[in-house]
Amino acid sequence: MGAVGFAPAAVTVSPGTTVTWVWTGKGGGRNVVAEDGSFSNGSLVDSGGYRFEIRFAEHGIDRYVCEPHRAMSMRGAVVVQV
Repeated sequence: MGAVGFAPAAVTVSPGTTVTWVWTGKGGGRNVVAEDGSFSNGSLVDSGGYRFEIRFAEHGIDRYVCEPHRAMSMRGAVVVQV
């Protein structure tokens, strides 16, 4: 994936788990935006060490993208299962 990808691209968690994304600062501005619009870190961030956290309460699959790199398949998923 290099600088254009989430690592890991998918995680499986239990309901109530908080997931944290941490920016590396490589590859320019990034964001995390749910495909269904349910969450977003806000504006693009290009500095390393920035953190975005969200608690996943309900079971299901939450897919997300980096908007500027969507065409390069910078996508991920949080699978919440009981």
